[in-house]
Amino acid sequence: MCAYPDCGKPLIAVAPVSSGDPHAVLGQMAHIVAHSAEGPRGEKVLRGEDRDGPENLVLLCPEHHILVDQQRKSHPVDWLYLMKEQHERWVTERLSPQERFLHAHPSTGYVTDTLHSTLLPVTHMPPAVFSAPCALTPMEIQERIISPAPQEAALYKPFLCHEKQLVTFCDLSAPRGPFSRCVDPRTSQRQTSRLWWQDPDLARLYVMLLNRTLNKITGRRGLHLDKKHQRYYFEPLDGPLPREVS
Repeated sequence: MCAYPDCGKPLIAVAPVSSGDPHAVLGQMAHIVAHSAEGPRGEKVLRGEDRDGPENLVLLCPEHHILVDQQRKSHPVDWLYLMKEQHERWVTERLSPQERFLHAHPSTGYVTDTLHSTLLPVTHMPPAVFSAPCALTPMEIQERIISPAPQEAALYKPFLCHEKQLVTFCDLSAPRGPFSRCVDPRTSQRQTSRLWWQDPDLARLYVMLLNRTLNKITGRRGLHLDKKHQRYYFEPLDGPLPREVS
């Protein structure tokens, strides 16, 4: 059903059995924060890491998909997240299992698979976040980053551009720091991580920075990211050799 308040249109048109036609899917996946920064609400902070992830998608009928994308001021991010939560809660509480899975494909049986742990222990958290005004694009920042000296080769330089601010775990006040050609060190501000954890929007930014740091750490250890399935993997070694990575 369409998630827009008081709509409830069915999003699957069931074909007559005698016709031999498949069911027609009428629903459309709408992005709460647009797929690109130029799209509807594309500059806002999204929930989760993936713009195409389930946290950022809501199922609507074509009419209301057009409405929320063209009337952006009437449909801000917070309102859309609340709409999505209320609709999902209504489905869980009000619809019977039979109604909930109406027209779903029948089960095809069980598949046996091996599960592997994907948990890594967290030993350190960046104690502070630095920000400074910056009018550059992420691509321009990437081109201006100063490579670390050999003795600082392990330095990671994750960053975000948020509301014309460069945000990073690196000390932006350092006159010869990696971002000294991107911002004025005199405009740098330092805030403790604990303050960011207490604010939901800032906490999401903090997690995004952590994930970007994780990408760099794992990349240097030979781990590759499978974006489609949101998981990391090692390339297999030749032959039956064990692989150990610290």
